[in-house]
Amino acid sequence: LGREGFSFDNTHDTTPLCCPSRAAYLTGQYGHNNGVLNNKPGYENLDDKDNTLPVWLQRAGYETALVGKYLNGYESYVDDKDEVPPGWDRWSMPVGNARGYRDFKLTVDGRQKKEVYDGEYLTDVLNDRATELIGEMAGEKPFFLQLSQLAPHNENINADSGGPCGGGAVPARRDEGRFAAAQLPNLPAVLERDLSDKPGFVAEQPRLNAPKRATIRAKYQCRLETLPAVDR
Repeated sequence: LGREGFSFDNTHDTTPLCCPSRAAYLTGQYGHNNGVLNNKPGYENLDDKDNTLPVWLQRAGYETALVGKYLNGYESYVDDKDEVPPGWDRWSMPVGNARGYRDFKLTVDGRQKKEVYDGEYLTDVLNDRATELIGEMAGEKPFFLQLSQLAPHNENINADSGGPCGGGAVPARRDEGRFAAAQLPNLPAVLERDLSDKPGFVAEQPRLNAPKRATIRAKYQCRLETLPAVDR
């Protein structure tokens, strides 16, 4: 599949935030044109919901599938929780309040169902689902598959879950500790001393003390350790 296509070596995110970034992929537009400028309310603010990438591809004869995250707030916006957004033929999306790496529910092709995964890891489940769909859709008709992982997002559910990573980005067990030696990037803005050229809301922030930096570094390690599963 890879040999028949191409890869991007670099990317520039028009709005480096979860939902606006994905809205830009779906529409080819900046947030001030597609309406999505923040994670909340997200999908509700998307203008022209019938004018998106999967709709265009369907019109061109493609079979389309999404596996993983969609635009924030979609569930809250639609009346029927099993409704699939315009343009998607196949659909596997985490739904409900339990949206963690090991506690999750998927809606599959418009039917919400609680799957029993026996402690399986969400990234692995989404990867397997994407692989299944490639097998099912590969044929004479062209297809488009969008795989949108939760990693390296925080899971934002149970802060007591996920071992040392709490409710943050929880790595697969085989990758726990893999980046224990990783240090925070030493960027010029980290612990910058002269803030006189910065706006007040930046210049007036207290300096990061050692415990705070240790907390940030631990979260950074957890996020890094979610990514090998994405690579696999």
